[in-house]
Amino acid sequence: MKGHKLMILGRSGSGKSASMRNLDPRKTGVINADLEPFPFQMNGYQMVMDGDKPDLLKSNYVETVKPSSVVTTLQVWDKREDLDTIILDTFTHLLTNYYVNFCLGQPYSGYKELGTAFFSIMEQVNNMKKNVIVFGHINKQFNDMGDLVVEMKSHGKMIREFEPESYFNILIYAEVIKDEKGVKRVFRTQPKNPSETVKSPTMFNDDGSIVPLFDEYIDNDLSLVIHKLDEFYNHKLVV
Repeated sequence: MKGHKLMILGRSGSGKSASMRNLDPRKTGVINADLEPFPFQMNGYQMVMDGDKPDLLKSNYVETVKPSSVVTTLQVWDKREDLDTIILDTFTHLLTNYYVNFCLGQPYSGYKELGTAFFSIMEQVNNMKKNVIVFGHINKQFNDMGDLVVEMKSHGKMIREFEPESYFNILIYAEVIKDEKGVKRVFRTQPKNPSETVKSPTMFNDDGSIVPLFDEYIDNDLSLVIHKLDEFYNHKLVV
């Protein structure tokens, strides 16, 4: 059985990176494409260098802005028996970096290469045996019909036509909300309008009624999300 494929979308500061805080670093690999420090101590994560490149068999943390390096890291880590979850933080900045350095001022071929880079990563993610969690920034805009469309922020028409969200069976939003206890960061697992791409598993009662696996708002804790998904699917990774 293949692992869970999750996309988590949210604006900067909504708690995407912080949601990794309770994952076991002995079983988790992190690809940092933002090249920014995380909002918690990364005890247990290390990038072991072999010359000028990370040793992917010894590292569980990698910093890179190259799509080809992301694909290679995913391929190697998918074969490691000690890892069960791999995170890419964030897909949006990875594509933005490629866009700025290789597409701006270039003819259509530059955008074609951007689309190819995107597809190569998505193809690898789709074939992964491990759990793969991809973070992305969110974009909201109104379409010609006046409907608010929510999607992953990206560059180039080609990537939008690929529909990045369609490559993931679970997509949740990272949000900041305010309640009687104050401001807190949460995951939202249910759509509020037809244009939102939020999706998560559902259960069926004996009477045929549908019950979502998750409450509408849950703690932004990926360890709890993965645990509940494992229970739901009676999950066992193939290694």
